[in-house]
Amino acid sequence: MDHDWTYSSANEITQHINSIDGTAGYTSDDLGQLTWADYDYQTDESYTYDDNGNRTAKFVDTDGVLDAGDTDITTYTWDYRNRLTGVVQMATYGGAVAILLECAPASFTTIWPPAAA
Repeated sequence: MDHDWTYSSANEITQHINSIDGTAGYTSDDLGQLTWADYDYQTDESYTYDDNGNRTAKFVDTDGVLDAGDTDITTYTWDYRNRLTGVVQMATYGGAVAILLECAPASFTTIWPPAAA
């Protein structure tokens, strides 16, 4: 398999081409955080972050905003020390929680089935 990588002037990956899947384009914000992945071989993904730079969501989307119509959603919560405290996966925006992971600083606990909100 052949690979070709393109980088921005800030040395961020902006494109990856491989001989099997095709092309993926990447967009980052001014802080260098990945905000958009544009694939020609799968659905595009958006990413959001909090003010501390922690990723708060990954989702399949067309407009970069987590809202109705988005799918394959994973959200992340963080404590005041920027430690991951929770992960939630949903098939659709506002849909049923598929996986709920509550995290303590040194452990992970999978809650299944998820508790009613």
